Amino acid sequence: MRIFIIFVAFLKFFGQMLPGSIGRSSAERVYDSGVRMQRLGRLDEALARYSEAIRLDPSLVQAYNNRASAYLNMGKPEMAIPDLDEAIRLSPDLAIAYSTRGLAHTNLGDFGAAVKDLNKAVRLNPNFADGYSSRGFAHRAAGRLDRAINDFDQAIRIDDKFSVAYNNRADVYIEKGEPDRAIPDLDLAIHLDPWFAVAYANRAFAQTLLKNDTEAIKDVESAVKLGVDRDILEEKLAEFRERAS
Repeated sequence: MRIFIIFVAFLKFFGQMLPGSIGRSSAERVYDSGVRMQRLGRLDEALARYSEAIRLDPSLVQAYNNRASAYLNMGKPEMAIPDLDEAIRLSPDLAIAYSTRGLAHTNLGDFGAAVKDLNKAVRLNPNFADGYSSRGFAHRAAGRLDRAINDFDQAIRIDDKFSVAYNNRADVYIEKGEPDRAIPDLDLAIHLDPWFAVAYANRAFAQTLLKNDTEAIKDVESAVKLGVDRDILEEKLAEFRERAS
């Protein structure tokens, strides 16, 4: 199931990009265009524009952070780390940079470094829902399921419309063999974001564990229409059918 929760984390990076500023310099204007390209999913163009912004102004901290988030969107966490190191050197109290670096460490399997960064992120900003959700993701990836749920709970307390946190908490319930607790979270995640492909996939898994095959098939078709690879989804469903038997 890990492929689906990692995909969710990458989706969330669009929410963690630092917003464009009203350009007051050539570097800021180029940076703003990079933000627009990243939001459109044109990641190579975004990387090029962030790099040009950094060339024009090597102290532009948001360009380092967003170039790192673009690398993460591309599945290249190892490329993100140096940019986040530099962002933190330039702005030691930038919570989002610690959170993004924590997710990069998680995807590299360095859970100790991930949690250290994410602890720092939520200390800097105790109302940082993304930070708690990202730490929950790190705990989930490390197999610390109860800690993961606690962090997703806190993220949802801060932001009760945080669809990714509901989805990822449901993923942990599924892993714990509690699909009946997962379904309400997934229903809400989909209500909040009807185009949330991974939530449909996870709800199909939960329905499969509950032996609700008709509902599972509906969710499979919805997930595939929204871009989830059918072969990967069917492979994971086979594992859940075996668990349910």
